[in-house]
Amino acid sequence: MSTLLVPIGINIQEINKVFGSKSQHLYDRFITSAVYTKMDEQYSFRRELEGLVFNYVVQQNRVVKPAKFFGLIKGDDGRGLDGDWFEYALALLVICYELGEQFLNIDEELELESEWNDFTKLLNISTPMFDSEVLLTSKFIFDTPFKQDDEINTAVLNNGQLHQLKMTLESITAQSKYDNNKFVVLFKKWVEMCLEKNLDLILFSFEKTED
Repeated sequence: MSTLLVPIGINIQEINKVFGSKSQHLYDRFITSAVYTKMDEQYSFRRELEGLVFNYVVQQNRVVKPAKFFGLIKGDDGRGLDGDWFEYALALLVICYELGEQFLNIDEELELESEWNDFTKLLNISTPMFDSEVLLTSKFIFDTPFKQDDEINTAVLNNGQLHQLKMTLESITAQSKYDNNKFVVLFKKWVEMCLEKNLDLILFSFEKTED
């Protein structure tokens, strides 16, 4: 088993606008996209993607129903979303990939191996230091069902964190013996592009079972 990483530059506000938009145009775009076609070969999450576009209910219009009989009757938070995090995470990946800044080709798989370990060690010991754990620690980013430490994680770096990481990467690349690490090179490029275009950097990471 190995970990795969998918980085995407996004405007979180633009992604949020998809939820409950009821846009048939956007939905058709998502389900005919190359990334959806690829993911749909292995996973089934069309219902969750459809729910985000058509069924999501904004905060002020929700009707919350608490659980009853000691939880035997399930409550309802009124969001209009009743699926599991894994499927919603895949739906979010498609939405972000289509509406965001794509850093990898659809057929690319960025596998985290020994060079990743070297990269995270460099981040943690450099001056200024950057806590590498935030890159793979899942956060609640969007108003969907969410579960931390699942098969798929979503981490996000905002503008301030991107500036911090940029300074750390510049410190690392100043030492020429480290500047050929693949992840130093890639993250430097992604961070600079996100800062230039005023985007956040979202990192989807998930476990891949070996064939």
